[in-house]
Amino acid sequence: MLESVDIIGFYDRIASYQVYGKTVKELDRNMRERTICPDGHYSYTLWHYYNFRNNRGRLLVYQIVMIRPKWNKKGSTKDVEQEWDRYMKATDIHEQGHLMIFRAGFNRIKQIGHVDKIDNILQLAQHSSNRYDAETDHGALQGDRIGSTVTPKDFTGLINSLVSEIERA
Repeated sequence: MLESVDIIGFYDRIASYQVYGKTVKELDRNMRERTICPDGHYSYTLWHYYNFRNNRGRLLVYQIVMIRPKWNKKGSTKDVEQEWDRYMKATDIHEQGHLMIFRAGFNRIKQIGHVDKIDNILQLAQHSSNRYDAETDHGALQGDRIGSTVTPKDFTGLINSLVSEIERA
């Protein structure tokens, strides 16, 4: 008989850190100095999961956290506000891709209901997230840089392909 798995704790959370600046250059410098994200990124989506065993089987508890900067626009110019809004929209688009990938992994585990493929699915979700970052240059190709002049590319097809691969695992 296959060991069962119960999934609990599927929730997303947004954490933020405060940044300051009145120009795009000041915002960029302040985010670089104040970021709480790994590897110097200004925004980041991470996932945690914990495995427990009980008398009924295995329990998987997880959460997905999006970390992003928060800025008070008070005293800024319209141009800086518009650039911030453009940047945050691009950031949200990029980070939503990670959310979709991680959710697909946990939803797939929930669907199968037993543990024989859990580790493979979790590894596939992480690999898919890493591939997404590699192909988007950590969001840079989507305009996810303050002051970016890049014409954002659409990676919906890539996200859908990665999610589909996880759903078939």
